[in-house]
Amino acid sequence: MNAIKIAIQIQVTIDDVNEVVAWTFDEVWNEWSEPYFEKTEADKVAKIHNCTYDKVMDSFRFEQGGNEEEFKALEIQTLDGAKKVYAIGTGSWIWDVVEWVEN
Repeated sequence: MNAIKIAIQIQVTIDDVNEVVAWTFDEVWNEWSEPYFEKTEADKVAKIHNCTYDKVMDSFRFEQGGNEEEFKALEIQTLDGAKKVYAIGTGSWIWDVVEWVEN
Protein backbone atom coordinates (compact mmCIF):
# COMPACT_ATOMS: atom_id res chain seq x y z
CA MET A 1 0.00 0.00 0.00
CA ASN A 2 1.35 3.44 -0.97
CA ALA A 3 1.31 6.14 1.69
CA ILE A 4 0.08 9.56 0.60
CA LYS A 5 2.85 12.14 0.66
CA ILE A 6 1.97 15.37 2.43
CA ALA A 7 3.72 18.55 1.28
CA ILE A 8 4.95 21.15 3.75
CA GLN A 9 5.26 24.88 3.18
CA ILE A 10 8.57 26.68 2.66
CA GLN A 11 9.98 29.93 1.34
CA VAL A 12 12.49 29.65 -1.49
CA THR A 13 14.72 31.89 -3.57
CA ILE A 14 17.10 31.65 -6.48
CA ASP A 15 18.70 35.06 -6.26
CA ASP A 16 18.75 35.73 -2.48
CA VAL A 17 16.48 38.72 -3.14
CA ASN A 18 13.07 37.47 -4.22
CA GLU A 19 11.51 35.03 -1.78
CA VAL A 20 8.39 33.09 -2.70
CA VAL A 21 6.18 30.70 -0.77
CA ALA A 22 6.08 27.14 -2.03
CA TRP A 23 5.27 23.58 -1.03
CA THR A 24 7.78 20.74 -0.83
CA PHE A 25 8.01 17.04 -0.10
CA ASP A 26 11.52 17.79 1.21
CA GLU A 27 13.02 16.24 -1.90
CA VAL A 28 16.11 17.61 -3.60
CA TRP A 29 17.69 17.67 -7.04
CA ASN A 30 21.49 18.05 -6.99
CA GLU A 31 21.11 19.33 -3.40
CA TRP A 32 18.62 22.04 -4.47
CA SER A 33 15.03 22.24 -3.27
CA GLU A 34 12.16 21.00 -5.44
CA PRO A 35 9.33 23.51 -4.84
CA TYR A 36 5.70 23.52 -5.98
CA PHE A 37 3.92 26.88 -6.28
CA GLU A 38 0.26 27.80 -5.99
CA LYS A 39 -0.92 30.08 -8.82
CA THR A 40 -0.42 33.42 -7.04
CA GLU A 41 3.17 32.53 -6.12
CA ALA A 42 3.76 30.94 -9.55
CA ASP A 43 2.72 34.27 -11.10
CA LYS A 44 5.39 36.00 -8.98
CA VAL A 45 8.02 33.47 -10.09
CA ALA A 46 6.94 33.96 -13.71
CA LYS A 47 7.32 37.73 -13.46
CA ILE A 48 10.76 37.52 -11.80
CA HIS A 49 12.15 34.87 -14.15
CA ASN A 50 10.41 35.81 -17.44
CA CYS A 51 8.10 32.82 -17.72
CA THR A 52 4.83 32.99 -19.61
CA TYR A 53 1.52 31.49 -18.54
CA ASP A 54 -0.46 29.48 -21.10
CA LYS A 55 -4.10 29.65 -19.99
CA VAL A 56 -5.26 26.99 -22.47
CA MET A 57 -2.65 24.44 -21.33
CA ASP A 58 -2.73 25.68 -17.70
CA SER A 59 1.04 25.71 -17.64
CA PHE A 60 4.01 28.03 -17.29
CA ARG A 61 6.72 28.12 -19.96
CA PHE A 62 10.31 29.22 -19.65
CA GLU A 63 12.54 29.68 -22.69
CA GLN A 64 16.28 30.24 -22.63
CA GLY A 65 18.82 29.75 -25.38
CA GLY A 66 16.33 28.00 -27.65
CA ASN A 67 15.38 25.47 -24.97
CA GLU A 68 11.88 25.55 -23.50
CA GLU A 69 10.59 24.06 -20.27
CA GLU A 70 6.89 23.63 -19.57
CA PHE A 71 5.52 23.34 -16.05
CA LYS A 72 1.96 22.00 -16.08
CA ALA A 73 -0.51 22.23 -13.24
CA LEU A 74 -0.72 19.27 -10.89
CA GLU A 75 -2.40 18.47 -7.60
CA ILE A 76 -0.59 17.75 -4.34
CA GLN A 77 -1.77 16.97 -0.84
CA THR A 78 -1.02 19.28 2.09
CA LEU A 79 -2.21 19.46 5.67
CA ASP A 80 -4.61 22.14 4.35
CA GLY A 81 -6.01 19.72 1.75
CA ALA A 82 -5.43 19.34 -1.98
CA LYS A 83 -3.65 22.21 -3.75
CA LYS A 84 -3.25 22.92 -7.46
CA VAL A 85 0.40 23.81 -8.02
CA TYR A 86 3.08 24.33 -10.65
CA ALA A 87 6.57 22.82 -10.29
CA ILE A 88 8.38 25.77 -11.89
CA GLY A 89 12.06 24.92 -12.08
CA THR A 90 11.71 21.77 -10.00
CA GLY A 91 14.49 19.43 -11.04
CA SER A 92 16.35 22.02 -13.10
CA TRP A 93 16.63 25.37 -11.25
CA ILE A 94 18.75 26.11 -8.18
CA TRP A 95 16.10 26.82 -5.55
CA ASP A 96 17.41 27.54 -2.04
CA VAL A 97 15.20 27.07 1.01
CA VAL A 98 15.05 30.34 2.95
CA GLU A 99 12.66 29.28 5.67
CA TRP A 100 10.48 26.36 6.73
CA VAL A 101 6.93 27.57 7.40
CA GLU A 102 5.01 26.05 10.28
CA ASN A 103 1.79 24.42 9.13
